[in-house]
Amino acid sequence: MKPQRPPSKRKLVCFYSAFLLVLLTGCSKVLHWSKAEPQYYRVESPAVDSTMLVLIDPFSKEMWSEMNEVIGQNAQPLNKEKPEGTLNNWVADVMKTEAERFTGKPVDFAISNYGGIRINVLPQGPVTLGRIFEVMPFDNLLVVLQMPGEDLKVFLDHMASEGGWPVSKELRFMISDSTAKDISINGLPLDTQHTYLVAMPDYVANGGDQRHYLQELPRQKLTYVIRDALIDHTRRLAASGDSIVVQKDGRIKNAGMN
Repeated sequence: MKPQRPPSKRKLVCFYSAFLLVLLTGCSKVLHWSKAEPQYYRVESPAVDSTMLVLIDPFSKEMWSEMNEVIGQNAQPLNKEKPEGTLNNWVADVMKTEAERFTGKPVDFAISNYGGIRINVLPQGPVTLGRIFEVMPFDNLLVVLQMPGEDLKVFLDHMASEGGWPVSKELRFMISDSTAKDISINGLPLDTQHTYLVAMPDYVANGGDQRHYLQELPRQKLTYVIRDALIDHTRRLAASGDSIVVQKDGRIKNAGMN
């Protein structure tokens, strides 16, 4: 059974659009400039359009009610860090788990781009729907890419040169001289003759973050938004009485550092 989709981001976008309209229509007393002499613009505090506020207020309350829904618990603060962070690990591990659950097929490991995670800390305590939107606001889809080992080595070297990206626990390597060394996947050394199944955002698979060499690789594009995967996973943990628990485990290390 495929995961149920959580509330759409469309409501959030529509609300902010309406709010912006209030600000724009309420602005007054703008100074103009003549053809002869340049003058400064000044926008005074916007006058509130009470009619517009009445219009969007019910929608605003509904949206914030949805965003404030508690969907799970987080046992400790999760941090976004390089070369490895607990928030990095959680996102990548969930991507791998949910890609396998969605497709019913094994995946070797998962990778997320570092910039795709948009907050630095997921606080300890209740996890709301809105908080997951903050972690992953983009509607990026999960993709399972067929990546030859030679291309994977290029990919990991590129990742190492940027200090590390979120990777699931099946992938491990050392960053040395801005390259990836001692690479292992599921406990085995990288095989450049093998093709790996890698879960990642469609943004990366389509060449984002200068990964243009991935564009032509075969892939299975899932109709599953990564943010939805994080929400579904968190809800299932809560349903079983469990919290989000993540530790650093040395999946990415810097040479010469503990």
